[in-house]
Amino acid sequence: MEWRRSGVNKVLILAEDWEIEENWGNAGYYYAQLSDNGMKYLHVPIPDGYGPSLEGFREIVSWLDSGSNLVHCVGGIGRTGTVIAGYLMVREGLSLNDAVEEVRSYRPGAVQTMQQFSFLMELANRRSEVLKSKTEGMD
Repeated sequence: MEWRRSGVNKVLILAEDWEIEENWGNAGYYYAQLSDNGMKYLHVPIPDGYGPSLEGFREIVSWLDSGSNLVHCVGGIGRTGTVIAGYLMVREGLSLNDAVEEVRSYRPGAVQTMQQFSFLMELANRRSEVLKSKTEGMD
């Protein structure tokens, strides 16, 4: 598997099961392929056009804090861009605008919808809660 050869050892999957099946075949088979290739995975399904719940994002941040990660949804723009921008805000201290600009420098058009921006605005206002969760055993 190309991802593994590139050094990826963890995969964060943001697509919903039906999207996985529509794009890559049976979801169980997809997960088994990841495991069979020595990769751990976390599936946090997010509806297209939206950001994660705050609780889901806490789980995501904890997952991304270690390893060589690959994050994907289907198009790799909306949900993926939102999660990566949020991670940069929480872990790197970037402002919302700087985080989106950084992600867009790699993936133009990332963070696509008002719902995704709304999640990032909520995250900016509640950043200390997410940071606090790290010190309370989230890793």
